[in-house]
Amino acid sequence: MKEVENIINHLKKMQPENYKRESMRAYKRIFSGTIKESFLYSVLSKIQQDTRYNAVFLNTFDPEKELSYDSLVCGHNYSEIDICKMIVMCHYTNTVMMTDLERGKCQENEEYKKILINDVIKMFCLERLAGGFFSNSSLETYLPLIYYVSALTNYCGIRCDEIRNKSISAKISYLYDFNRIMVDKILIKIRACISLADIRAIDELTITFRTLIELFMTFATLWDKNQNIVETYLKHDEMTFNYNCGEAIPDEVKKVAKIERVNEVQLINFGWIKSLEEFSIIEKEKNPYTLAALGKILDKKCAYFCSNFGTDLYKIYRWCNPQIHGTVLMMNYFEQEVSIFQNIATMLKFVCSVLSNKPFEFKYQFGDYDLIDELSSKLDDSRKLFNWLHDNQEALDKTNKDYRIRAFCSLKMQ
Repeated sequence: MKEVENIINHLKKMQPENYKRESMRAYKRIFSGTIKESFLYSVLSKIQQDTRYNAVFLNTFDPEKELSYDSLVCGHNYSEIDICKMIVMCHYTNTVMMTDLERGKCQENEEYKKILINDVIKMFCLERLAGGFFSNSSLETYLPLIYYVSALTNYCGIRCDEIRNKSISAKISYLYDFNRIMVDKILIKIRACISLADIRAIDELTITFRTLIELFMTFATLWDKNQNIVETYLKHDEMTFNYNCGEAIPDEVKKVAKIERVNEVQLINFGWIKSLEEFSIIEKEKNPYTLAALGKILDKKCAYFCSNFGTDLYKIYRWCNPQIHGTVLMMNYFEQEVSIFQNIATMLKFVCSVLSNKPFEFKYQFGDYDLIDELSSKLDDSRKLFNWLHDNQEALDKTNKDYRIRAFCSLKMQ
């Protein structure tokens, strides 16, 4: 990556016509097979002439902005090659469902260029938030959805750090502290998923995602409950830990399990569900102390947010099982990545909705952009893409091939 930056800095010292010629040669070498180099250079040039681009790039001249909390925490990194990678990322996503002929026409269309430029400048404006989780050599292989998940996750992490520091000296309610800790754990899991996607570790990504689902379903159930219910959960959480470390099942658990005719281990793990007012929904089921039962509770509790919220999450949880047991050797990475980050985005939006309430009252405006709106837009786009992939085997095979080519760009830069 340093070598590429040195090449670019050298090129900038040339005469304009030589700079353009040598730049296009470099882009052809790096991005061949992913984008037409003349189109890439044309879009890059227009971006660099855009006043919005210069406003972000030159903001170091504003001490107030440069010394802001966001700037100091996120840092400020920039290189021309990163902009090229953002162009490749956005152009691929915008045109992935098109034929080669349609894609070629887009590259000649000035209106489309404006749309692409807007997409890339928006990403550039959020680069300080989103870029921190990605290795610089792999940015072009991402979907915009993952980029905006990263931006919102980092934003929430910064705000949680702020309230963690404040809570040290302030008297905070029990539930407030519990939710803060749970949100921290969820954000860490999401960051881990992004990092694993970054190195294309699909099995490890799926395993971490599965853990995230169980953690999130617990949080979605308990975030607005009283202290007694939370303490009941924490008691069972401690029992689960002790049991997995080899301790015997407590006699009180054995007694209750015998009376209710339920599995003792299930009662250790999910016995806290009984303390919920929504327990009546699954009380008469054969296995009421399971994650599946918790999913049915969430269906009713979170119906305002998403239909079948809990049962759909549980289905995805089950879908991750083959990777847990190591029984799947080859799966479609691209389709699986799209599905995983769609669900992460949905969970993240729910967490943000909780954090927007009292006592947190988070706002999600970063500069000129509403991070929730931007994520929602990319989530809608990714759903169209997923449906297209799911219904078309030929398209699925093609996107796998495209993914490998785009990922190979990074190798050519090294």
